[in-house]
Amino acid sequence: MPSESSISQTTSTPDTTIKGILSEYNTTLTPKIDAKIPKMGLISGGTNCYEECETAKETTLTINGESKNEIFAPSTVTSITVQKGKENEAWTKAITIEGNGSNPTVNFENNGESSWNWIGGITPTITPKSLLLLHWCSKIGVAQLIPTSAS
Repeated sequence: MPSESSISQTTSTPDTTIKGILSEYNTTLTPKIDAKIPKMGLISGGTNCYEECETAKETTLTINGESKNEIFAPSTVTSITVQKGKENEAWTKAITIEGNGSNPTVNFENNGESSWNWIGGITPTITPKSLLLLHWCSKIGVAQLIPTSAS
């Protein structure tokens, strides 16, 4: 049977080793890993890739590649404008539409081109408590409205 002193040495060694690994991870590996995550291009998560949800503060909301990935549109939002993305850029946005009697309109800025389209080809009726999903990929964008409760 191991002596008490050998047991205490055994239990302190893993703790010291773990602290050393965590220290090395935080100072050496994290910057290397962060440098590998693309910030632009076709496989980009975008510059706001890991930020949390934002609540819209104005009555009009404009969405583009630089917008937060998750946005809450309270009932005060009356209009959502989705801008055309850039070529060789990809992003996805999720907008929760609270709605409340008067639901916002969704407009696409296509600049004379049909860059943005609704999935299924039909413009949906915006209903309260819906989720608007937008995905841009290089030259085209698709949108889908998902109702989350009966209107």
